[in-house]
Amino acid sequence: MDTQQDWSIFNRRININKPVSELYKAWTTPAMIREWFLEKADFETASGEMRDSDDQVQVGDTYFWKWHGWGFTTEGTILETNGKDHLKFTFGEAGDVEVKLEEDENGTHVILSQKNIPTDEQSIKKYFYGCSLGWSFWLVNLKAWLEHGIKLNETGVSFDELSIFEYVNA
Repeated sequence: MDTQQDWSIFNRRININKPVSELYKAWTTPAMIREWFLEKADFETASGEMRDSDDQVQVGDTYFWKWHGWGFTTEGTILETNGKDHLKFTFGEAGDVEVKLEEDENGTHVILSQKNIPTDEQSIKKYFYGCSLGWSFWLVNLKAWLEHGIKLNETGVSFDELSIFEYVNA
């Protein structure tokens, strides 16, 4: 079978034993997304006001994110949100990220898709491989935090840019 890799998209999925409402809040409120994912997460409304830490993001909001220990930041826009189980946002130069939440008797399936990834050689390495590895870790970190109250990521370590793909918990 001859199949060609589509470098412009990847999907990641994890089951988390928590209700959809808790997972949605973890993805869409500044205070919660800082708990498991980011050092800094600021959201600004379409009218230019800073969103409060416990407010859910809305379509048209812009964000500024900074990771623990890394010298880079990401800015983007919230493209879609429905207030219960779906979120889509631009992810800097790395395309768009869509998160869907599907609840069943075993908990909630978190389905993450990163799409519209540039397909030049540098972007394939940086965004397809880098982001797919990164999201795999961050989804596990979200599960560990929500189900067991622990965070697997480093917060007090400074990482250099050259070793970005070597760390599995950064």
